[in-house]
Amino acid sequence: MRREDEEKIIRSLRSYKRPKTKEELEEVLKKISEDITGKHAEEKRGTYVLISRNPTFARLVKERDGYVCQVCGTPGFEKENGEKYAEAHHIRELSKTRIDNPNEMICVCPMCHRIIHHGTDIELKKRKMSKMPK
Repeated sequence: MRREDEEKIIRSLRSYKRPKTKEELEEVLKKISEDITGKHAEEKRGTYVLISRNPTFARLVKERDGYVCQVCGTPGFEKENGEKYAEAHHIRELSKTRIDNPNEMICVCPMCHRIIHHGTDIELKKRKMSKMPK
């Protein structure tokens, strides 16, 4: 999508008030869809730094934890190829510590992983309590 088209859509969206109902939201999404039909998303390029992670560490941690989330107890789901899926989480943030060590990692489900990184402590506590035996 060209920059001019993108800016036109943004100006158009600013004229909308924040949707208050599902119907209003559907109308906004319909308008956006009509405005962008046939237009490709803009490609952005940049320079960035990636911290190299050892995929073997992640696999071993998930195997150690039996592909079960160490926060909520949810087992990993089965992928199309029959393998289990779960995620490995660095307990201390890898981007800050630069330490890629399996002893600093746990197995988590995708939902808990997102909550750990983007949610609140209250939300994470709810997940922990949801699987506790009563």
